[in-house]
Amino acid sequence: MMISPAVAVVPGVPHTTTCEPLWGPEKGSTLVLVHGEAFDLLDPRQLWVLFGSSAVPCDRVSGTLLRCRAPAHGAGIVDVRLRRCEGDGAAGAAAAQE
Repeated sequence: MMISPAVAVVPGVPHTTTCEPLWGPEKGSTLVLVHGEAFDLLDPRQLWVLFGSSAVPCDRVSGTLLRCRAPAHGAGIVDVRLRRCEGDGAAGAAAAQE
């Protein structure tokens, strides 16, 4: 999977800025670090990352770093976004490739 965030930033609103690594295998399970801002404003139980339409739980490492495992996904572009229980927040975009 390849990650290339496209970010809409609103001050004071949790959002991502970058993700790493920038790619991973289609089988998933790649450890993904999601960098951003204001993650500490959210309840940890509300933190999920969407890879396309697949939501995965994540751990908040700090107010600027989340950690999760990428789900399995076919080759191609995949949107990666921050999801909260009360609604989705724009976070980024990603790509998956063979």
